[in-house]
Amino acid sequence: MINCRFEILKQIGKGRSEVFLCKDIDFDGREVAVKFLPPNANEEELKYFRDEFFTLRKLDHPNIIKAFEIGEVVIVDQDDPIQVGSNFILLEYFESTELISFGELKEENKLKEILKQLCSVLYYLHQSNYIYYDLKPENILVSVNLNSTRLKLIDLGLAEYLPNQNEHVIKGTAQYIAPELLKKEPHDFRVDLYSLGIILYQIIYDQLPFDNSDELKIYKAQVEEEFNFPESSQFSSGLIEIVKKLLEKDPGKRYRDALQVISDLGFEIDASIYHNFVPAKVFSGRQDFINILTAFINDKKSSEVFSVKGFDSAGKSALLNKMYEVITNSILISNTQGISGINLIKHFIKRMIFNGSVFFNLNDNEKEHILSFITKSEKDYLDELHSIVSIITNRSQFVVLIDDYNLFDSLAKEVISELIPIFQVNGLKVIISEASDFDYASDNINNLREVLVGSFTQRQLNDYLDLAFYDLFPREDVSDLILRFADLLPGNVIDFIKDLINLQIIVFDMDGVTINENLEKISGIEGSMSGIYDLRLSNLKPDDIGSAKVISAFEGSVEQNSLSRLLNINRTKLDEILSNLQINNVIQPFGANTVPVIASDGLKKHIYSLIDNKVELHAALAESIATKLPGFRRNEFARQYELAGNFEKAYLIWNEEIDSAQKLSAYSYIKSILLHLLELPLTDIIKNDVNYKLAETLYKISDYNTAINIIEQIEIEPLPKDKLLELYIMKGSAMINSSRIEEGKELIKSLIPKVENENRKSKLLVEIAYAKFDLNLFEEAAEMCNEILEREQVTDEDKGRLYNLLGMYYHFSKNDSRSSLIQFEKAFSYFEKEGLLSKVASVELNIGIMNNIIGNKDLAEASWKKALNINRSIGNLAQEGLLLLNNGVHYFENINFVVAIDYYKRAHNIFLSLGHKVNEGLALSNLGEVYFITCEYQNSFEVLEEAKIILGESDNLEEFIPVLVLLAHFHFTIGNIKDLTNLNNETLKLSKYTEVKKNYKSEIMLLNNLSLIATGKEIQIEDLKIIRDEYLGKEDLKNYVTVNLILLNYLLKSKKFSEATNELNKLRFVEVCEANNIYNASREYLLGKVSSLNGHNDSSSSIEHYEKAYELLSDESIVELTWKVLFALAESYTKRGNFNKAKNFIIYTRDLIYLIAENIETTHFKTAYLQKEERREAIEILEKLHNV
Repeated sequence: MINCRFEILKQIGKGRSEVFLCKDIDFDGREVAVKFLPPNANEEELKYFRDEFFTLRKLDHPNIIKAFEIGEVVIVDQDDPIQVGSNFILLEYFESTELISFGELKEENKLKEILKQLCSVLYYLHQSNYIYYDLKPENILVSVNLNSTRLKLIDLGLAEYLPNQNEHVIKGTAQYIAPELLKKEPHDFRVDLYSLGIILYQIIYDQLPFDNSDELKIYKAQVEEEFNFPESSQFSSGLIEIVKKLLEKDPGKRYRDALQVISDLGFEIDASIYHNFVPAKVFSGRQDFINILTAFINDKKSSEVFSVKGFDSAGKSALLNKMYEVITNSILISNTQGISGINLIKHFIKRMIFNGSVFFNLNDNEKEHILSFITKSEKDYLDELHSIVSIITNRSQFVVLIDDYNLFDSLAKEVISELIPIFQVNGLKVIISEASDFDYASDNINNLREVLVGSFTQRQLNDYLDLAFYDLFPREDVSDLILRFADLLPGNVIDFIKDLINLQIIVFDMDGVTINENLEKISGIEGSMSGIYDLRLSNLKPDDIGSAKVISAFEGSVEQNSLSRLLNINRTKLDEILSNLQINNVIQPFGANTVPVIASDGLKKHIYSLIDNKVELHAALAESIATKLPGFRRNEFARQYELAGNFEKAYLIWNEEIDSAQKLSAYSYIKSILLHLLELPLTDIIKNDVNYKLAETLYKISDYNTAINIIEQIEIEPLPKDKLLELYIMKGSAMINSSRIEEGKELIKSLIPKVENENRKSKLLVEIAYAKFDLNLFEEAAEMCNEILEREQVTDEDKGRLYNLLGMYYHFSKNDSRSSLIQFEKAFSYFEKEGLLSKVASVELNIGIMNNIIGNKDLAEASWKKALNINRSIGNLAQEGLLLLNNGVHYFENINFVVAIDYYKRAHNIFLSLGHKVNEGLALSNLGEVYFITCEYQNSFEVLEEAKIILGESDNLEEFIPVLVLLAHFHFTIGNIKDLTNLNNETLKLSKYTEVKKNYKSEIMLLNNLSLIATGKEIQIEDLKIIRDEYLGKEDLKNYVTVNLILLNYLLKSKKFSEATNELNKLRFVEVCEANNIYNASREYLLGKVSSLNGHNDSSSSIEHYEKAYELLSDESIVELTWKVLFALAESYTKRGNFNKAKNFIIYTRDLIYLIAENIETTHFKTAYLQKEERREAIEILEKLHNV
């Protein structure tokens, strides 16, 4: 088994690359051809291999082999003949032989049929601006099926689109190369016609015209020697004449194109030929979008998801396919109509895992873990999925491209939407496209940017036609028809050209390509789209139309085996019908899954509208599915019964789907099913059952308020006692987890006597204990915890929860961090014993917080890192974000601002991706604070303003008020009095609310005092002391120091030196400062200021303090204090006459102030910063000192 997906059946081709017939287990064991290039291939071989894949993807002709996927072999079974590191291309399997080995070549009529197909595909390539360059028998496969001969071209590695005529590279196999190539002359597609002539010569005469072991001699013969054309007993002279013309040394004397060859072979150029001359895929008119998306991919800081939107046929899929081509480390998930649900998710994950840039970056343990995961049962699959994706995305960087995201089934969309935040957080780039005729599914993706793709301009249309068709095609005439009768959406342009071909308005014959302006036909396409649709359908047989109607009756798609059973026809007949539908542009060309998909949603709706009795059809389809197709997709099965009006049967099928989704814990998907069922005209009894299940589901996804509302709508009389009890327990628990804690507690309490299982009783008692704690009944909660712990039947998980609650009790109620730590460590041991990794990480976080408070900084950091690693391993992003926040706080407090910024940014990225607004705002608030401390004022203002908006909208005063305080400090520090005053007034308006006045009195007082100080007004010093001491009482040392420094500076400005000295030497302040270099430097600086301002003639005392402050700051980031200390030293040394020392400090101080100002982009902020009195005076003095 290769990549846990491809089972080798036999080898079917060998050369530099090897081709094997394989069974693809991801797609129901379909047979595919897989072409492998060995790992020792050189750069040129790899380039040709990759080029071949993307060339095949762009071509759409029945005589060209189809390519589905490109990848790398990362794991093989021991007996597999393929090496790890080989590249592979997944191809359609075409059971066939090489041309020369085909047994019926000597029958001229059979040979002509083959040549007709060969010329048809060559014309298609040439018309599409491709030259094949390597046409030879080995690259032509022939198959006979029910007397029908078919051929396919393979190996397009040398094929080239619009080849550069200035590059004279000899390409191809010596025996088949045209002389103009060998002479390095300008050439065109007629080099392929020469190769065709060599092949035909070889067939007729059983030998090559020039064959030699020395390639140079073959080259010489191709250029100089004439061909020998003896008579043939098996083939007509007419056929030999065709060979002669093909082999003219002068390309001008050969056939103009392959259509002339077909004509000379005696065939009419009819619909069986020309319907395949549809435009090959070219990328045109969308380079601006490529530039936007490429810039996004290259931006390492961006964590957005890009959604490509626009009208149907605007070229969204083409854009993603182009990105897939140009970005080598990308994974494209598209053309998924054949698989859905959990199978689609498994395919998606395997595409990520079995990618060379991913798998080879994993360590051995991770590989073993992931390979074990792949074989998991569906029941365990989704539970572990986040963990696996976290491992993958932590190890590798790649781009995820998801085409038609909103067309995925509900389960797949739900799971992928949960994975996208993991991609965002770990730096993966995600680009999705969405179909416009369906509801967008990207609305639940956070941090989303949209790219809107629209129609071609006239110039872009003409550029497209130039790229899509060669010079001999009537491009100007076709452009005129498009401008007159069609819109300019790229997909519609292509469909319009297909219609022009099928309606024979574009005519192909031996004279070339012309326009037949048949007024009747043109009038048919001039009207509405329905007129065009009717013209497409007009060429179909009754069976074709009937089949199209059945296909249109399904919301999704139906694979061919199922479709043949539903239509009661064999596969041969179905193949004929599907071929006719493709010819007439009714269904799309087949992709990887060979699933018939109607060409556009508009056409699908049109065909569906033609069904006379829709109810009858859906009823028949539902019964056929029930009897003939066990395992058919339940959502589609149920939908057929719904459209047939049989809602109770639909309900039963949906119930089966719910049971299956329950095993996967896909609760959001279950919720969507249940909400859909409530919209159906079901009986009251059934709807009551649906509501019960909906309440259960809402409870499981923590939507407690909605769960309570649904519970209150449920009729309780029909419910058995056990279900009724569970319903009330669920209601009580939901109340506790929402805002109705007291009600919920009392309800649970009343239900406990009715519960027979003792473990269940204990679990409910734990719920009550937590409810008491949330009601601030701390002592009762702690007492209840201890009582429950004495019970005999308590699970280890519940014991862990009880000790966790006791830990919170000692912390919040007793302010006893050491006792709290002991309780958390006990909780940790129980959660670890049960393997509850999410809870282990949560308690490890609390252990870290307690150690940090106690002063065990190293232990705190170790706990947080351990918790972070656990969360990464299980993919718990929300908790990882909280851990990053705590780590950021830890590093901030330890003055490691660079690391703190990194942690806060990562936390912000997580919460932004998850849509957790409050935590997103908190991360921005913390980040803004670090920027503020380190004088990155522009960054500080921008993120604090963003935090203010987010937290203001979330109505979270606990985090919103501190942001206002930080913004006030910002405006106060830079001297922006106007905005500080406005901010103070805004806060005073909030203070009219009782909750604000009660809980945030200190913050309101502080903002008011800052505003008064900034405007030169007198303040009540005692107010600042009260605020300071409140922060100290709460052990909020950061704000304690901040307010104390504001107080001290005010005392100095008021010349209250003695009081300032007393405050500076208070024991607690000294202790706090000694634990932090910046706080300590602030204290030393102020002691120096007291000394110098107090009138001491001896400046040595103040210089000692300034030098000590300078020394403390020397290894720290630049802060506002830095320039103040430098300035103080400059002044002090100047006063002492030490001009050499003073000179350096003068330059450093001036340059630093200007550097900080230079990085402030907002003009009035920069002006305020430089004009604030203390800086303005400092600059004036520095300029004078510098001049001296």
